[in-house]
Amino acid sequence: MPRRLRYLLVFCALLLILLIINGASTRRLITASSSDELKVSDTLVAHINIPSGYRTGKGHPHGFHYKLLSECSDDIGIPVNIVYAKPGNAVLDALASGNADIVAVDIRDTSYMAYEDKILLTQSFHNFVWAVNKDNPELVKSFNRWISERVNDGSMNKLYNKFFTSYSLKPYLATMTRRSSISPYDELIRENSKDIDWDWRLLAAVLKQESRFSIGARSSRGAMGLMQVLESTAAVYGVQDRYSPSENIKAGVSFLRDIKSDYEEMGIDSANVVKFTLAAYNAGQSRIRDCIMFARELGTDASDWDSVAHVIPLMALPEYYENAEYLRHGSFSGRETLTYVKEILNTYDLYLEAVLP
Repeated sequence: MPRRLRYLLVFCALLLILLIINGASTRRLITASSSDELKVSDTLVAHINIPSGYRTGKGHPHGFHYKLLSECSDDIGIPVNIVYAKPGNAVLDALASGNADIVAVDIRDTSYMAYEDKILLTQSFHNFVWAVNKDNPELVKSFNRWISERVNDGSMNKLYNKFFTSYSLKPYLATMTRRSSISPYDELIRENSKDIDWDWRLLAAVLKQESRFSIGARSSRGAMGLMQVLESTAAVYGVQDRYSPSENIKAGVSFLRDIKSDYEEMGIDSANVVKFTLAAYNAGQSRIRDCIMFARELGTDASDWDSVAHVIPLMALPEYYENAEYLRHGSFSGRETLTYVKEILNTYDLYLEAVLP
């Protein structure tokens, strides 16, 4: 092999090694082109430790800042790896040291002011800002343009309400006025309530009891979303994403409709059908079937929920359940289910008073 060719090959190999080393040691490069369009060569890292900003666990990540950063990443073409930081973690230290690129900041917590010479802040939105390293001014500009658009078109406020609004109706009751809305999901609730032939405010009361209108609610039993839908229930009704508001409500209402149909076929009146349906949604149809059988054995009107509810606590006493072979699930105190039905109906009464049809 000619000496000149060997030198050229060695030079190319060394150049390739240097490029690989440089790529591994340089976390990312952000530049602005002549059209002021951001370009990135790697994924940015965002840290969030604000309540309702980011939650996870065994389920799907969600939260106000998680949702915002995800949408921003898609819209402006900057890949972002979003990391949940437990409250108290020094997220600003991570930003200042280069271990993070974006940190969500609550400006009411003035601790960020100690880092003013090391960070840059976006415009504020709902008492929040995103902080970035001072070496990334173009990133702040890009974020600010995107945030401004979301503020101006109202979508920022709508998303904020989904995660931070308490949905309290007390101010309206105190002033004897009525409002037209309950939650950000009213349109979906109204539409799905037709499928079960319920007042939409009754269905809203179910969501309030199940999840407090939190998209990311998750129970210890694996129920997820606005209506706390189990994976098995979602599968029955062809729902794949239980964190999707529309799909979650669809699955929950479909299940309620099928339960309701069973009690209607038993000849139970409409008011009691609602109560039995709610009880079965909480405890399971098979469990409530036990309760009905138990009431019948005691000579109680098994078609009247209040009568059945009155004797349910006896199902937790050994002298009643030990020899009752018809109780397929054995002992049952019913405290949670009795409270569940009562609270939904109380909330519904409140909605009837405070919310327009």
